[in-house]
Amino acid sequence: MHELGLHGYSSPPNRNITVEKSEQGTILLNVACFSPEDWEAFTQALRHGQLRHTLGVLEQNLKRICADASLNASLIYDEGGCLQSRVEQQNALCIRFQPNPTPREKPIQLRKNIDVTMSSDTKLPYLTGFSVNKTGLIIAADLANRYIKMIDTKFGKCIGRSLKTCCSPECSNQCNKKYHPWDATFIDETQAVVSVPAAGKLFFVDTKNGKLSVSKEMSNQRQCRGLAYCDGRLYVTYGSPERKVNIMKTDETDVQTFSNRFISEPWYVAVNANDKSMYITETMSRKVIRLDKNGTSVQIIDLMRLLNIPQGVALLDESKLLLCAYKYRDRQHTDVLYEINLESGDSCEMMHRGLKWPEGIAIDRESGHVYVSMCDQNKLAMFQL
Repeated sequence: MHELGLHGYSSPPNRNITVEKSEQGTILLNVACFSPEDWEAFTQALRHGQLRHTLGVLEQNLKRICADASLNASLIYDEGGCLQSRVEQQNALCIRFQPNPTPREKPIQLRKNIDVTMSSDTKLPYLTGFSVNKTGLIIAADLANRYIKMIDTKFGKCIGRSLKTCCSPECSNQCNKKYHPWDATFIDETQAVVSVPAAGKLFFVDTKNGKLSVSKEMSNQRQCRGLAYCDGRLYVTYGSPERKVNIMKTDETDVQTFSNRFISEPWYVAVNANDKSMYITETMSRKVIRLDKNGTSVQIIDLMRLLNIPQGVALLDESKLLLCAYKYRDRQHTDVLYEINLESGDSCEMMHRGLKWPEGIAIDRESGHVYVSMCDQNKLAMFQL
């Protein structure tokens, strides 16, 4: 080193710089995209991780200045035609986009309405969540009547005996400790899981021989809400104050638990069976969060320009999202299903006069039918797209 110094060479000085908390902030990187093709290429490169090495080098250089620095790039398309990449002190790469509101409407055909009332009901049914298996059997959470119901779509009615969501599903009718169920998902052809947020429980129910019964309960699940099941894994969202997503096995073994600043009140969840990414509706903030299989937020679908209240969500295929929604324009209330193209950002409305306060949604991929539940309605609508 001494000889190199004589020839005029010097090594970079060791840096020992600390940044006070009050002085920490964000760095904005502007990337100009002069055409839609540039925007698409840049977006795809980020989605597929092609820029991770470049961003990793940048993060390492930032750490030379601030050891605690880490990189989070949130891409926002503004009216000036540029992207702002926000660098913050979190480990996540997230793309934000707003689906394009279009006047295009896509017709949907109502096949039939299924009666979801039972003689034990004391109120109009309100199916907040439900799941359909390959045989057309539905397990539903009736929030209004505080029951778990079994519905035969072929005969178009409820069957068997409903289950109460109280301290013990087998207790008397006079029990005043019944809780509101929220969502349901099948984990095989005869078993389903139902979430009961206020009770902090997941009910595992069996449908063998056309009868509903509880096979087990999973406790300590405070504010459990949205449910999905994929490849032996149960996906559960948790509302405030938990504000998290949990992936577990059905034997109650936790696989992954994660939360971040984007997860606030996650109500419903849909899972891509191929890449295991998750789509979560944040009803209160009007957005859908896409998480990758590791729980990292990789996309924020901002729905402010489209609708007011997003509800149930389902994947039509890998590139199209179906969303139950209400919207208010010029003091007019409209109930719609939205189809959002996740690649182009285009959207279209699926409207039908039979829709009224759509809440939950499920797709029967065997028949191609889409089922939609509605608030305070005695019917479950079956549509053909």
